[in-house]
Amino acid sequence: MPLYELGLGSEKIHVIIDIGSYHTKIGFAGEASPRHIIPSYNVKRNNEVVNICDPKLSKSELADELITFVHAIYFRYLLTNPKDRKVVICENFLQTELFRETLAEVLFKQFSVVGVMMTPALPLSLIPLGTPTGLVVNVGYHDTSVICVYEGMIILQSYLSVELGTHAHLMAIQRMISESGTVKVGSEMKKASELYGKKMSAANHSQVAI
Repeated sequence: MPLYELGLGSEKIHVIIDIGSYHTKIGFAGEASPRHIIPSYNVKRNNEVVNICDPKLSKSELADELITFVHAIYFRYLLTNPKDRKVVICENFLQTELFRETLAEVLFKQFSVVGVMMTPALPLSLIPLGTPTGLVVNVGYHDTSVICVYEGMIILQSYLSVELGTHAHLMAIQRMISESGTVKVGSEMKKASELYGKKMSAANHSQVAI
């Protein structure tokens, strides 16, 4: 728990959860940075990877994945009782109603949180600047978006997005290493393509970045 929470009133510091399509940032309100940045997916016993933001999940499947995911947030990473704290969800303003409703049901029914606030993440990025108005550039895993925020309100007409995010950059770096990189093996220098060419080529077609 935050050190400054000791000795204060009965209401405890809120939990902050910022769910992205590939990573999720979690922590406590008032702290300068997230406590943890974790993958937005669950790994099954058979090593199957299920992204909680996958739009193909049905409501029941999504609920099961969110229960596992939220349980890990509270009891593996934050080590706090969900019944003791309110939670703020920093969400994508384009998030589906299915995801929003299912997440709320999981938090209230499965974890008995005392309160949930869902707020668009983009306007929150202006708070450290001390201004409610600005142009927000959000570089995500799958795409990059630009939007204007005026007095804390999102101007939907200004929204622009391109399907070029950090995933594309990682794949470009992997290709550069594979094509022109060298690796020292003992006293010899070998081309990365000879050692890792096949593995990197396979990674280019996967959803998991190395």
